[in-house]
Amino acid sequence: MRTPLLWVVMTCALTGCATPAAPALPSTSVIELGPAWPEALPEAVAAEVDRAAKQHPVLALGEGDHFVAEKYEYRLAFLRRLIQRNGVRHIALEMGASDAARIDRYLKTGDERWLHRVVLYGYAGEDDDERRELAPIARGDRRPPDDAWAEAERSFFRRLRALGQEQGTRIHVFGFDFDAAPGGGYADARRALESCADTPSVQALRPRLTPPRNTSPSAEVTRLEKLIVSLDTERTSLDADCGAAQVDAARAALDQLAFSYRTFFEWHAAQADTSAQGPLRLRRMFDERESQMYLRYTRWTQALPAGARVVLLGHDMHVARDSEVLRYGRAPHDLPMWRSLGTRIEEARPGGLWVCWLLYGDGTRYTPTSPTGHSVVSLRPDSLEATLARTPGRHLVLMERVPAGTVVDQASAFGTETSEGSGPVRTVTDAIVFLPEAHAPTPSTH
Repeated sequence: MRTPLLWVVMTCALTGCATPAAPALPSTSVIELGPAWPEALPEAVAAEVDRAAKQHPVLALGEGDHFVAEKYEYRLAFLRRLIQRNGVRHIALEMGASDAARIDRYLKTGDERWLHRVVLYGYAGEDDDERRELAPIARGDRRPPDDAWAEAERSFFRRLRALGQEQGTRIHVFGFDFDAAPGGGYADARRALESCADTPSVQALRPRLTPPRNTSPSAEVTRLEKLIVSLDTERTSLDADCGAAQVDAARAALDQLAFSYRTFFEWHAAQADTSAQGPLRLRRMFDERESQMYLRYTRWTQALPAGARVVLLGHDMHVARDSEVLRYGRAPHDLPMWRSLGTRIEEARPGGLWVCWLLYGDGTRYTPTSPTGHSVVSLRPDSLEATLARTPGRHLVLMERVPAGTVVDQASAFGTETSEGSGPVRTVTDAIVFLPEAHAPTPSTH
């Protein structure tokens, strides 16, 4: 007998009618991370990492959330194997070039002052000019959650440096993104030209490396762009006065500043745009940002030694291959994903990129813009994470072992607030590390 539609509607209204839960992935596609994680990889996972390193020149360790403590242990677990057994020495960071260069100075010298000069971690300047240059992006008074996250970041780079020292080598890092806290590039440019001869052209240039007072963001970007053109026009004499490498460094610092300011202010303006064009404007900004990320990443890799393997550290969505099968944001306000950095790398060298994602179920996360600095994360029903959570414990999922027609081929939601997405993930990543829980950094986590 047919069930009356009205009866079904009333029953659902009273008891709820949810979509049937996706079954757990078959055990053949899952490797338990085991009790030694994260200090040691299980043999089966280590073998997969070694295989990936032999077959792919670029290995991406993605993270679905920048603001949980567990991402550092995950990174180090894989980097330990890649550095010790596979010769990795070069790491590209989803971070601005100015801040990443200061971290690279720390990795080279061990001088902690460089770690404490990272603007993203709260550095506010040492003299009047620098404090003024950094003031427009200052968030105000620092809170314990802000300092806990910054110290967790610094602790990661201390451990990364120690890994290199154990191997008798130095690890190099480079930032391919915009500086999310712009302003440090002025001091970088001045530092690059400190050793210049005191010629009239250099004397005329030096004051222009400090921004004028009482200017607007758009006017400053225009001024920086004109200054870069001026450097190019006077290049022959400046090379003679300063050296080509020093002029290159100053030009790169100014170019990074202009890129960072454009991105920073357009992001904020797009978020404040409540019209129908606001989301589209935000997407255009993300697409342009990704294009610039790829440009900067490519320039950096072209200068590396022949055959050097590279590790990418960035958000899952940035390192994803085949990103245009995905959507970003939460339905019904989601939009098609743009071509990610990972997609562009793979297009330029098919088969050259191996990708691993990090996802988690429940927990807490550092939230820079919230009043408390923390927010709670709960497992969303019918999400990709909900399916992964049906396999107990911490584990690695290998896409090539997952049967067709499962959750990885479906348009499942994934991610946490501010970085949510959806779509079939089979072709966008090779592996997923899943943790049942993750937590915001606290003073006790580093």
